[in-house]
Formats: sequence, C-alpha cells, structure tokens
Amino acid sequence: MSSTDRLIAVTVFEIRRILIGWRMPVCLLVALLLFIASIGTAMSEDDPRRFLYPLISSVVLLISLYSVVSFADNVSDEFEKGTGLVVLTLPISRYTLFAGKFIAAYIPGTVLAFVYYMASAIACIICCGEVPSTIWTSLLLALLYLFAALGICSLVSCLSPGSNVSFVVCLLLLVVALFYFLNVSFDTEPWYVLGYESRIVSNHVLGVQTVFDSTMSTTDYQPLLSTATIMMSVYGVVTTAVAAVLFRYRQI
Repeated sequence: MSSTDRLIAVTVFEIRRILIGWRMPVCLLVALLLFIASIGTAMSEDDPRRFLYPLISSVVLLISLYSVVSFADNVSDEFEKGTGLVVLTLPISRYTLFAGKFIAAYIPGTVLAFVYYMASAIACIICCGEVPSTIWTSLLLALLYLFAALGICSLVSCLSPGSNVSFVVCLLLLVVALFYFLNVSFDTEPWYVLGYESRIVSNHVLGVQTVFDSTMSTTDYQPLLSTATIMMSVYGVVTTAVAAVLFRYRQI
C-alpha cells in the first residue's frame, strides 16, 4: 500500500468517525440555531450586504466551535486512551497519520461552512432579490480561518497531557476569547491576534473599514483584507507544521 493509499484510508476512517459520532450533529444543531437567531435580525434589512452581515457574523463562531469539537482532542486522545499503542505501531508514517486526521477534520468543516453560506445566499436572494459577490470571497476567508483554527487545535492537542485539558484550552482560545475580540474596540491595532483578524470574514461582506478622524487616530480598528489573509495563513501553516513535528516525536 502506497503512502497515498494510507493517507486516503486514514482520512476516510477519521471522516467517518466525525460524521457518525456526536460531533457533527452538535455542530449542525449549532449552525441551525445561529442561522435562526441571525435571520431575525437580517429580515429587517433591505440592502443585501446588510442582510448578510448578521448571518455571516456567526460563521466564525460556528467554525471555531466545529474546530474544537472535531479536533481539539483528536491527537491527545490517541495517547490518553492508549489507542496510539496500536495505531502508531502500524506500518504508516506518523506524518501521514497526522495529515489524514487534519484533512479529515477540514473536509466536513468546509462542507459545513459551504452549506451555511448557501443557505444565507438563498435567504438573501429571496428577501433582497440578489446576493453580493463579496459573499464568495468571505467564504474563502472563512475556510482560511478554518485552517488556522484547526492548526491551533492540533497544536494544543499535541501539547496537552489529556483530551479534557486540550478541549478546555481550545474552547478558551477559540470560542470564549473570540467573543471578546469580536465585540470590543481597539485604540491600537492587534494585528497579530487571530480573533481580531477573523472579523474580516463578516467585514468583507459589508465593506467595514477602519475610519480615522482628522488627527489620523481611531478607537475602532478593523482588519485589512491583506493583513488578515497573511496572518490567518501564518497561523495555519506554523501551528500545523509544529503540531505535525510534535506528533511525530511524542512518546506513546
């Protein structure tokens, strides 16, 4: 069996575990509740961009929750429950195993985000008669954020002594902290913070930008598209690469 065949086998197995277990039903229920809660606000708007804004604003929270639920304990669980004693002694590279787990978490997350965006677009067409093209760029940004969020979860999971610790830490980093960074104003730009940069997912739909006063100062910074894209990419690449190395050398 080639490395590609092993990667596909691991990916299919892990996707099945996500879909069959409790993880995906919980995420689907959260997605439905977020959509229902947001559509009530959106219905009062006639402009398609303003209609979509409350709907898309919920996407980052949904993706964060999905990342925590699907991947926060995925790696640490192998070592804590001893399944790694069996899995990691099979004739398969640890890097292949890690890549399969990561891809398996990313694919359902992509489908979940796409379905949510399609539902939002259909609702916008029904209520406003059109859908702005910026929604599709926002979808790409959401998938980039998914990459970064899963990277953080994988890194925490590789570092954590147990699955419960990993789950709680990821929940604090990606969900609890997200409420803070999405709902406060900044008088200095925290461009290095993922929670702040994630605002671009919804801001891009509405075209929200930083507004400076006559003295070129502001108390409400908003992320730039270029900076947010770069920082989310950096978060995703660095955390995933470090997590893969840690997974490779972690003792069973």
